Amino acid sequence: MNDRSLRPPVATLPCSAARDGFSLVELLVVIAIIGVLISLLLPAVQAARAAARRTACTANLRQVGISVLAYHDVYAHLPPGSASQKRHRIAWSAVVLPFLEQPGVWQLIDVNEPYNSNANHDAAATVLPVYLCPSTARRAADRSEGRAGPLGAIDYGGMFGAMIGEVRWQQNGNGTLVWNTPFRLAQITGGTSQTILVAEDSGRGAASNGQWINGENIFDQTGPINREQSDEMWSDHPGGVHVLLCDGSAHFLPDATDTATLAHLITRQADPPP
Repeated sequence: MNDRSLRPPVATLPCSAARDGFSLVELLVVIAIIGVLISLLLPAVQAARAAARRTACTANLRQVGISVLAYHDVYAHLPPGSASQKRHRIAWSAVVLPFLEQPGVWQLIDVNEPYNSNANHDAAATVLPVYLCPSTARRAADRSEGRAGPLGAIDYGGMFGAMIGEVRWQQNGNGTLVWNTPFRLAQITGGTSQTILVAEDSGRGAASNGQWINGENIFDQTGPINREQSDEMWSDHPGGVHVLLCDGSAHFLPDATDTATLAHLITRQADPPP
């Protein structure tokens, strides 16, 4: 007897019942699941990018801090906020360039000429990435490609002083980077780790002195953080701004910092006279 005659017949499906792929309903379900996954991942990706930009901004300020302290090591004082009050107005952010790995740009600057003179144009027009916050989005109308007007832009301003809080804080130039007056670290009686040297002041154009060579790149703080984009602490980081302290460390200062605390952090004296 043939063994194959004892085997049960193999069941087969008719051709019309064969499955060739996804049904329309299944395809829509898969698309919906992918959409949900993307919507869940997108905030995480955006948060990671924002964190990376904050890290890069912090690194910029730390480099600036290293350059300022190196300047202090050589000259035994911090750079003045502006090397000349009314005539030439060469900024602190220009005179530290040799210590910021930019000696070539510094050599192009003629300190005996105004910052915006023809003699200084080539140097002043140079875009320096270390002076640009990667999060800056709300820019002045004349800010483009790293320039404020025709000159290289900067998103970090020197602290001229505090004009906020109690009357006793309202002294002209009570900060660390002021006109024609270089301070020694020993004169920062408020403590180098408790006193702001430079702060974010991003997105400024030429009208708001947002140029790294411009001696007006120093400012008074007159109110809370992130209230005004004109010579005030301002950034596009959610929740606050980065600041550089006189010890060379960079920190994130929340928007919610009260004005009395802010004034103490800005002024160079431990207890300014009334």
